[in-house]
Amino acid sequence: MNRSAPARSLASHLGWLWASALAGLALPLAAVSAQVDTERQALDSTSLLTTYTEALTHNAAYRAQLSATRAVAELERAAVGRLLPQVGLGASYDYGYQEVKGDYYSVANVRADDDYGKGLAGVKLSQPLYQPDLWISRDQAGLKLSQARFALEKAEDELLIDVVGAYLAVLSAQDARRLAQAESAAVERQLKQIRARGEAGLALEADVLAASAQHSTALANLVQAEGQVDIAGSTLDLTVGRPVRNLRALPEGMVLSRPEPADSQSWVVRARSQNLDVVQARIAAQIAELDAEKARYARMPKIQAVGSATYLDLDGGISGERSEKEARIGVDFVLPLYSGGTIQAAIAAAEAGVEGAQALIEAAEGKAERDARQAFTSLLNSLNKVPARWDAVLAARASEEATMSGFDAGTRTNADVLRSLEERFDAERTYSDARYLYILDSLRLKLAAGNLVAADLAPFDRLLRTASESP
Repeated sequence: MNRSAPARSLASHLGWLWASALAGLALPLAAVSAQVDTERQALDSTSLLTTYTEALTHNAAYRAQLSATRAVAELERAAVGRLLPQVGLGASYDYGYQEVKGDYYSVANVRADDDYGKGLAGVKLSQPLYQPDLWISRDQAGLKLSQARFALEKAEDELLIDVVGAYLAVLSAQDARRLAQAESAAVERQLKQIRARGEAGLALEADVLAASAQHSTALANLVQAEGQVDIAGSTLDLTVGRPVRNLRALPEGMVLSRPEPADSQSWVVRARSQNLDVVQARIAAQIAELDAEKARYARMPKIQAVGSATYLDLDGGISGERSEKEARIGVDFVLPLYSGGTIQAAIAAAEAGVEGAQALIEAAEGKAERDARQAFTSLLNSLNKVPARWDAVLAARASEEATMSGFDAGTRTNADVLRSLEERFDAERTYSDARYLYILDSLRLKLAAGNLVAADLAPFDRLLRTASESP
């Protein structure tokens, strides 16, 4: 007995030490596990850049524009190919019947007939020597390819804006739902409290009815907010071309950056020279000038080298059975003398097209300037509104707390509380929308200036956090 008791004591002591060691490891292990979960969630969350990259792969309209660009590239290859030698192979076989009565090759009173087969095979070659329209068409094809590539770049930029707009619309709808839930809960608490006071004879029936009406309105707003989340999510999925989930959210505090350069004129200068609509309009004007040049060259001669080699196999007929071989090489020369006025009409039409293309350049430059000024002004307004809206949120929260304290102390009415709740959540919603508008305005300014790139999403992705981290 004396020996077994110390043994049990030792075992119990060792068990306590082992349990303590495990308990000591539990906290760091839990911390490591939480960190791993957070990192996994951060990796699984969908950033703006990731969403845009997915849209470049799945968006149907962008894929159509990409295919159109590839088609234009093939047309350029075809324009170059028309300047190279053209070689063709031809063959035919006929089975016929021939009958001759009368004179035949100075032989009188011929009367003969025969049925026979005739085989013909040959190769023909042509090489343009002087055809300026082909060279002009090649230059036009190169310009059209450049134009198509700029159109594709514009489609990328517009898709980026659409993706960001749809992404932020989802975040805005989620914020509106969260605020609607919070407002509904806050008004419900006030309704319960005022009902309890009414039952105790400390509140009027009108106060209960007012609180009940505002609670019903808050519930209706919550239902509407739920629907807006679904609509915004569907819009984002349609824009990207596949379902997008687990979006990142903006924290309450965010650092705002002023546009660089800080004056609107610098952005206007960029827009008038780099805006993609302006660039495409200038290329279109160059294409129109080449059309006019091509129309004028229609009055010039066309010269090409031609060659052919043929083989004829005739197994009958009046002239008899024979085979022939023939090879030729020479030059074709064509000079239009009179075309009924079609050449002059084509020249006049092409010159009118040049004037129209120049006018479109001016229109594109004017629109780019207006868009740049508008985007710059809108961004400055957003920069001023976001901190102002945040101050309004803080003021509304403080006012709500003071009103609630006054209500508990009997110095403020139920109507004051309901009003303070409404003002507080209106301020929250306005602040939420102002932040998203700032992000969009920043990107729209670069779009107007023609220097929007995917890397411009990186600063905003750094602002976004996973939904679980957002307040």
